[in-house]
Parts: sequence; structure tokens; C-alpha cells
Amino acid sequence: GPLVRANRLQNNGINGMEIRGAVLTTESVWDDTDIVHVLRDEITILNHHTFSGLRLQSSENESLVVKLAGANAGFTANGTLLDINDRIGGSLYVVAAPGRPVLFTSLTDDTATAGFDINGQPVGDTNNDGPSTGSPGQWRSLLLDHLSNDRNVELVLELEPAFSGIAEQNGTPADAQFLGNLAPNEKSGDINRRLGFEIHGNVSVDRPSDADVYSFIGVAGTEVWFDIDRTNAGLDTVLELINENGGLLARSTGSRPDDLSGLAIPLTKDAYLGGDFYTTNPRDAGMRVILPGIQGHSSTYFVRVRSKPADGQIDNMVAGLTRGEYQLQIRLRQVDEKPGSTIRGADIRYATTGIEVIGLPAHSPLISESAESANNNQTLGAAQALGNLLTTDRNVLSVGGTLSASTDIDWYSFSLDYDLIQAIGGASATGYTWSTIFDIDYADGIARPDTVLSVFDAAGNLILVSRDSNIADDQPGVGQGLDTDDLSRGSFGTLDPFIGSVQMPAGSAALNPNAPTTYYVAVSSNSQLPTALNATF
Repeated sequence: GPLVRANRLQNNGINGMEIRGAVLTTESVWDDTDIVHVLRDEITILNHHTFSGLRLQSSENESLVVKLAGANAGFTANGTLLDINDRIGGSLYVVAAPGRPVLFTSLTDDTATAGFDINGQPVGDTNNDGPSTGSPGQWRSLLLDHLSNDRNVELVLELEPAFSGIAEQNGTPADAQFLGNLAPNEKSGDINRRLGFEIHGNVSVDRPSDADVYSFIGVAGTEVWFDIDRTNAGLDTVLELINENGGLLARSTGSRPDDLSGLAIPLTKDAYLGGDFYTTNPRDAGMRVILPGIQGHSSTYFVRVRSKPADGQIDNMVAGLTRGEYQLQIRLRQVDEKPGSTIRGADIRYATTGIEVIGLPAHSPLISESAESANNNQTLGAAQALGNLLTTDRNVLSVGGTLSASTDIDWYSFSLDYDLIQAIGGASATGYTWSTIFDIDYADGIARPDTVLSVFDAAGNLILVSRDSNIADDQPGVGQGLDTDDLSRGSFGTLDPFIGSVQMPAGSAALNPNAPTTYYVAVSSNSQLPTALNATF
């Protein structure tokens, strides 16, 4: 994109670059560190479509300075619900070089400087009002809302400058840039083990002999994709997996199968998942490798990116011919990753709330997408709305709650509305049904309540009820005790209610306001039952 560099600013209404609030529709990067960025409104980043996200980054020499003013001024990563399970929410990345934080502060804070005036002095008085300081609450926040991208893949900037002007900094395993721990599979990802890494680096513009080495800890036997993408047309890359002594384990010199050697196998494993996305340069290297070593044991692995030398000199480490930027993904699947929102190395001053994180992580197997509110007790009219089941990306609405007493009743509502989702033609506005399951987990069998699950239609009529269940796939495996480490199961006794699958009428509120799209669910203690059952119990 365009660069804003080497400007001299003095005695303007704003001594900086003012950016209007907007909803971003493509990928953007703020990396012009020698001018203050001024924001008076909200910048919103929504669902991923091919290219998306906002990256604010400092350089190895300077901080990026953003000054904000106004109650709504800030950055918001969010998204919109869709009926597809690969929906990716908006991504906000704040990534700083060591010792050079990305600085967010008030427009009145003159202590934060960026760029120079006509006399070569640092510019701090951005709003040109004379000496002033900031105060708390002068702008809003950095907000990661509940539909933003929380994928456990890390975005990393190469620490070596693109214009180095000095000797190699990360060219050997001994001085490799460490990325972190790579999980052995997607289920094993956690706060310490990433599902992948996306590295933004450069073969130094002033030194095509540059080699960039990155290291990570992985488990032998793990299938890993190494993929170079989004290079400029002039860069011809070599991608190598090497050992701690620099010995070659696997190599790719391009995108064709005959460009692979050693342990390298083609990127494409499943043809139905497509080819090498985000590669427009046929010289982009990529490969798939089963990590070598003692099966199941952790080791440190090294990845090297360099420029390809002339034919016949592939093993000459300093004979590279081209230069430019690249994106390297190290991941556990064939499909390209989109790293989750990241705020790392920020200096945040004078906000109402510095960082807001709401409802994340959204897809944790141990927590729900929603939590019980304080006002959903006793009556159907006070039911807590959970949303439209048909527009959730995994077709699940889950909520965590507590029965505070044997007389407590927790009410929830949800809808089955096919507006804005893919629908099969030929049915009337009230002619659809949806296969639905209702399931209570993590209650009976672990010193928690014996519950009753009751489902009502929009008019308040009881239509489904369950007091217990004995679903084999929801119970601990044979001989496994409580089996609390198996996250595919959720009940530890037979008294957790389970209903379904049941075909629930679904409709379209837009086409037919009377369509049966709303339902109510009550969770109560087994000491109580719905009134409609008085004649039976």
C-alpha cells in the first residue's frame, strides 16, 4: 500500500494524519511510524472475506503512535453470524517490536511524539493547542467482541529489519527466531500450544544472500504444512526444514511436486480442499512434512527461508538472487489459517477501558458461548435470548448456568429463523423443520443438580420435556471412570436430560410474521415439574 514517510509538520490544525472511522472491507496495515495517526471515531473489522483484518505494527526503530478523541473512538473486531462452520470473524492485530510498543493515547497527550517539525524537533503537540496532557476516559477502547476471530494461530513479525545494513541476525539455528510450541493436533491446542504460526518476513532488500531461520517446538509424528504465500513477483524462495546443525531434512524450491526433496511431500493432501491458496507467484515454495524423531516426543525444529540461487548452486547459502517480502504459515491443516486477534506489546493511555474482551474464546470445549444472566429466573417473559440457532457457525447454542435453589427456574429463548441463510426451495414460509437436540451436560454425577429440561412453543405451551437420559455416546466410556478428559462426552450420570433429535418447525419472520420461529427452554430442579404434567405426576 501507499507509504507516508519523511514529512515535516508544524502549525497545522492537526499535526498528523487523520483517519476517518469506517467498517473495513479489506485488509489494512498501519506501519507508518514517523507520523501520528489520529482517530475520532470507531473502526470496525467484521467477517473475513478473502482478505481482511487490521494490523497495527511498530518497527524495530520506532513506535507506531495512534491518538484518539471521543467517546466512540476506538477499534472493534466483531462479526456477523452465518450458517457455515468456517465463518471467520474480524481480526485486530496489534504487534510491536521489542522495546517499541504500539502507543494508543489521547489526542491531547503531548508526551507521545512521532515525526519531526521543520526544525527537526519531535512533534508531540498533535492538535496544535499548546502544552497539554491526557486524562482518563478521553477515548473508548480496543474491543474484541464475541463474534471476532479467536483462532489459536499466532501472527509473528520477523525481528530482523527489512533494510538491515548490518550482518545477518537470524541466519542460523543458533540465532533462530523462536516462535513457540506447536500443538500435535487441533484438539490439543491451548494457551501454551498453538495451532499454527503466520510469519511476516523479508529477504532483506539490501542483501539477497539473507537467510531467515525460525524455530518451534513440535511433537515427532505431527503432520505439518509449511507454506510461503503473498510474495512479490520477483522473489524466488527456498523453504527448508533443517536440524540444529543446519543439516537438511526437507526442502521445497517451488509449487510443483518435482520441486520437493528430502522428507517433503506436496501441500495438497485432499483435492477437495483446493490447492495452494494465496499464492500468485508460481515460485512460492511450500511442502508438507511428518515431523521426524522419536514418535510422540517433543523436539525443536528449524525452518529456513532464503532466496533461490542459480541452477546447480542450491546448497550455496549466500548465492541468493532475489529479494522481497513473504508470508510463511506453519499450520496443522491443508486449508490456510487466519490468525486470531492479537494485542501484544501495546502501550495504552487515557482510555475509558484499555482492552475489552467479550465472550471469548468462542469455541472452547469447556465453556459455553453464553452465560446465564441475573434476570432470567421464574417466568417465561424474562427468558434470556440466546439467538437464532440456524445462523450459528457450528449450529450450536450453549449456555452455562446455575440453579441457586431447588425452586430456581432458568428460562432461555431461541429462534429457528432461516432468513439470510441457505434454504431449500419449494417449501412455504412455515413449511420447514429443523432437526434439533436439547442436552444438559456437566450436572448429574459430579455433585451437581438433578435437572428437568422443558421446551415450550411461542404461545407458552409445553411441547417437550425430559427428566433424565442414558445416551451411550454422552456417557463415560466403558472402564474409564468419570472420563473427564474426553471432551466429546458431557454427562457423568443418567439423570442429565436429553431430548432429540426432534424436528422443530422453523420459519421466516421476514416472509411470515406468524411463523413459529421462537421457543422457550426452562431448566429446573427435579423437585419441580411443569404445571401441564400435574395430571400425570
